[in-house]
Amino acid sequence: MARPKLLSDDEVLDAALDVIRERGPERFTLADVSGAVALSPATLIQRFGSKAALLQRAIGHANRQLDQVVAQPVDSGRDPRRSLIKWLVELSHPFRTRELIAAHLQVLQQDLLDSGMRLHARRHSELVQTRIGSYLEAMFAKTARAKLTPLAVTIEAHWHGLILQWAIAGRGGLNEWLGRGLERLLSSLFG
Repeated sequence: MARPKLLSDDEVLDAALDVIRERGPERFTLADVSGAVALSPATLIQRFGSKAALLQRAIGHANRQLDQVVAQPVDSGRDPRRSLIKWLVELSHPFRTRELIAAHLQVLQQDLLDSGMRLHARRHSELVQTRIGSYLEAMFAKTARAKLTPLAVTIEAHWHGLILQWAIAGRGGLNEWLGRGLERLLSSLFG
């Protein structure tokens, strides 16, 4: 008789994401994840198949979580411009240190080299752009979505650029850096 799972796959994948974000896709081990969830590496292999499969599932899991956020309507009672900045700052939490950004750049390297990972990366980018578009629609209710899409792409690209810029030469905390940079961009685009 099989033992019942004490942790759901989603709980294991959440922990695996934390480990992958901290150590990078090359440096993380099943033993690292095992230590985070108190399951043996053999149990992880049994549930997920391999380290590569666990990485794929964890990244897909992150996208499903983001998909749930994107599906929620933007709160129309709040200032959508301020809410957009706040959301992008919160979305940046995994990048809060230069070391974590370096680990994410290793994930990006895998995204570029592995077609399966690249599909996850593309989906993540699409989800972020969609959510930005929702905030823009709230800001400019009478503007067609087609006209807002290029702006959403631009804002997403600027957000990524600000994270890298902070990692290289930023002063203060990432949250403040992003808040100021995004406000400058939105002011230059929309006044």
